[in-house]
Amino acid sequence: MMAAADKKPAASAERDEIRKSFAGPAWSIWTELARKDVMADSADRTQMMERHKIVVAMIEVNSQQLRCDSASAGLDIERLNARRDVEMSGGTPEAKKALEEVERRASEVEEKKRKLAQERDWLETSLTEFDGRMAASAQQPKPHN
Repeated sequence: MMAAADKKPAASAERDEIRKSFAGPAWSIWTELARKDVMADSADRTQMMERHKIVVAMIEVNSQQLRCDSASAGLDIERLNARRDVEMSGGTPEAKKALEEVERRASEVEEKKRKLAQERDWLETSLTEFDGRMAASAQQPKPHN
């Protein structure tokens, strides 16, 4: 079992991976829309970009979740086949080892799904808080120059 200290670097690495996705096509569209000559108010531009970072991260987490769901479905099939092989072979060491390997991989996928669910919850909370702050600041009157 991983120690708590080992989990923090892993979570940080996952967040770094999500941040790398900001270089993708969706991110470049928003970067283009936020150019100074398109959007004059730098505060609005900054807010839009910050919100978009959270949304892009949520999209990436959802994409990873779909990949995990697909892997999990495939492993369910492999597990059934491995169990059948154990029963048909009378429990040979090779068949048992193959089943254990499938179970290990399935456990890894389930752990990744759990981490992704935590990440999604964190991102949803962040987005809700961000939107709440933006709504509150939008209600405050802006000074006229």
